[in-house]
Amino acid sequence: QAAIVTLVGSSHLEAFGTQERILDSCLSVQEGMPTGEGLMILNGDDPFQWGVSCSRSVVYYGIDNEECDYRAANIRSDGSRLAFDVLYEDKVVAVTLNCFGRHNVLNALAVFAAGVWADMTDEEIVFGLASYRPSGIRQNLVRYGGHSIYLDCYNASPESMQSAFDAFEMVGVPEGGHRVAVLADMLETGEEEALFHRRVGEMVARSKIEKLICYGSASRHIADAARLGNATCVAHTECFDELISLMEKHVSVNDVLMVKGSHGMKLELAVDRVFGTAFHEEFERYEFRSGEYRDDVLRYFVYTDHATVRGKLASCCDVAIPDTIE
Repeated sequence: QAAIVTLVGSSHLEAFGTQERILDSCLSVQEGMPTGEGLMILNGDDPFQWGVSCSRSVVYYGIDNEECDYRAANIRSDGSRLAFDVLYEDKVVAVTLNCFGRHNVLNALAVFAAGVWADMTDEEIVFGLASYRPSGIRQNLVRYGGHSIYLDCYNASPESMQSAFDAFEMVGVPEGGHRVAVLADMLETGEEEALFHRRVGEMVARSKIEKLICYGSASRHIADAARLGNATCVAHTECFDELISLMEKHVSVNDVLMVKGSHGMKLELAVDRVFGTAFHEEFERYEFRSGEYRDDVLRYFVYTDHATVRGKLASCCDVAIPDTIE
């Protein structure tokens, strides 16, 4: 009955052709709403969404657009969380988030509007937002072995890259540490691939990133544009093993590392190789596990491309693991 639209960006532009068609696709969610009912919760800071014609009721959220129904003000960060005020219906409601980035302020405004629509109290909404924690490889800040790692390698577009940079700048850096970014190709960007990657390189040059490692054929444009913008420590490779070597060379204890790229580039595997983590396995478990499978002897978790043994059911000492399952 209610739908949130976040941003009409350039993700999947290769498939849709234009951002106007992406907008049409987003707004087509109205076709599944009950006749004459429903609420569209739209981003008033997005020029594609502001003032668009809808067949359902509309409320807007935003930061810059003062005409929005739900607006954030007094945004601040202490290096470990975000705080801001939600302005709506002559109210001022304080909100705290355990994540970073301007885009997450917008996300919180959108769900605040949804909560009000669902007759939740302000206190219930604030509690729910404060309870949220990122997980897995989506915008997740983790501490591991003296390193701070900002994992955001589920998807990538110029818009989400900028959002990631904004969030990354809010993360505190320990004394003696540096901001290091590993950026991989943005896939499905279509004919504008080179242009979009050069834009990201220009973003890097304007950011607080001190060391940049680029991975993939298209990311060469990121590296080139960053160098033109006077970024000093820049490396590029299309070889996965060389990427591992570059990360081991340039990432030290107390550094804050951002890992960002399309999921098809599998950057979480690079993190697993360097730090001994298991983010790829966790992603498979939460996102693509097809289910649990049992035979007379063993219990398995079945994923898209492999299975893992999770328990022994038989009482016999010797068991045989089959070559294939299902």
